[in-house]
Amino acid sequence: RTSIHYIHECIEELKREGRENIKIMDIGAGTGRYSVALAEEGFDVTAVELVKHNLGILKSKNSSVKAYQGNALKLKRFEDETFDITLLFGPMYHLFGQEDKVKALKEAARITRKGGFILVAYVMNEYGVITYAFKERHIKECMEQGRLTEDFHTISSEQDLYDYVRLEDIT
Repeated sequence: RTSIHYIHECIEELKREGRENIKIMDIGAGTGRYSVALAEEGFDVTAVELVKHNLGILKSKNSSVKAYQGNALKLKRFEDETFDITLLFGPMYHLFGQEDKVKALKEAARITRKGGFILVAYVMNEYGVITYAFKERHIKECMEQGRLTEDFHTISSEQDLYDYVRLEDIT
């Protein structure tokens, strides 16, 4: 089953409970894969995206999504208990450290109405270990550099957060 299936299950549950005009927040929306699709289904969707380039693509899709540049850790522009469903499909595997992940979850909980849903996706790092470390034969180098634990889980550093984006795209 795909993520959209679970989103629709939550929507149906809210409808059974009598909620109308369901409001959805997509934190770390990227280019709008879920936001735009849900808006096209008629839902009131708000999206927050950190990377300017992605936000530009999302906005260029001319949907009804209300899109803002922002950070999963600071959603102060949004009042408490505003959304029925909050999606955290992007940020959790980009955030550095447990403290930031908990902060993002607390912000999501704050803006989600009581009885609402928070859906979180977290990409496990095993694929990267299998592909880069083993298949591409970098395992010894990764172990020597302290990038893997003894049981082959990746260890992130703050620098890793910026390896895949240009800083000017997020500032």
